[in-house]
Amino acid sequence: MRYLSWLFSLFLHLTVVLGAILLSNLDTQTIRLDVPVYQVDIVNLGAPGPGLKPEAAPGDEGPSQSGPNAPEPAGPKGEGAAIPKEVPTPPEPPKPDLAAEAARKAAQEAAQEAAKKAAEEAAKVKALAAEEAAKKASEEAARKAAAEKSAAEAAAEAARIAAEKAVREKAEKEKAEKEAAEKAAKDKAAKDAKEAAEKALKDAADKTAREKAEKEAADKAAKDKADKASAEKALKEAAEKAARDKAAKERQDVLNSALKEAKSKAGSSGADDVRKALAEASKEAGQGGGGGGGGGGATEAVYGSIVEKLIKQHWRFPQFANLKLICKVELLISRDGRIQSYKIIQSSGQGNFDNSALRAVEETESLPQPPSPSLTRLELTFNSQEQR
Repeated sequence: MRYLSWLFSLFLHLTVVLGAILLSNLDTQTIRLDVPVYQVDIVNLGAPGPGLKPEAAPGDEGPSQSGPNAPEPAGPKGEGAAIPKEVPTPPEPPKPDLAAEAARKAAQEAAQEAAKKAAEEAAKVKALAAEEAAKKASEEAARKAAAEKSAAEAAAEAARIAAEKAVREKAEKEKAEKEAAEKAAKDKAAKDAKEAAEKALKDAADKTAREKAEKEAADKAAKDKADKASAEKALKEAAEKAARDKAAKERQDVLNSALKEAKSKAGSSGADDVRKALAEASKEAGQGGGGGGGGGGATEAVYGSIVEKLIKQHWRFPQFANLKLICKVELLISRDGRIQSYKIIQSSGQGNFDNSALRAVEETESLPQPPSPSLTRLELTFNSQEQR
């Protein structure tokens, strides 16, 4: 609204100025009366022919024939002769109008003042417009600068984000490359370790197979040697066993007769008679005598044989085909021949076989009195290969 009021004021002042300028240019016409005026009538002396008009003399620039001062046409009296007339006296010049002149001067001065004020208002409006334009330009420049600053800041922020993104992408790429390298190194190490392990296993297997082959060869050689030695030993043992069996049979026969005699004498004559019978049996069997309470090796052997024979009479056990089972039982015998206790000191590994040996000891009712205190502890051997 302020700009519109300025424009309206400027338009009004310009209108006043233009009106004053127009009024100042409307000067009054001044008639000068001191200039003489002459009027000459040119008379044609020739008679005009029929149908012809009088021609003007060359160079005649006089007033036209019309008007109040025009000559009268030739009538019948003069036959075309021009009669000079008197020139009228010019009127007096009008007196100047002082009021109009003063009004004109006042209007001119008012117009000049209005033009001056209009110029001042125009200058003010121009200055205000310039100031407003400068303000707008400043604001526009500020806005532009702010926009440029914002754009610069946005560009800087975008550059920073791009730089951070580039750094992050570079770090991620380096991390990925590092992880890939580490994975490749781990895979290579694992592959190398696997190959090394497989090679080690193969080498170990080869070594084991080689050692096994060598051991088998050595075992075979040792077995062949042992088989040879065993065969030789078996032949030797067989010969010795045959000799022992023959001697044992002969001795067993003697012991059986001695056992009968000892049992017959045990009920009446007592331990001394048993010892004597054992001593005699030992002597007869070629074991050397201990006699009258000597208690030597032959007496112990004879007494042990008697106890073993008495107990094994009650021994019943299942047959174990192709198995060689041995069980040893320890006996504790009192001085009067009672079995105080018994236990297995060497098991055969078969419970049935061990139990059969223990039942045989348990079912034996009585034993002869031991001939000496050293015979109170005996060991009995039960062999599955014995012939009953």
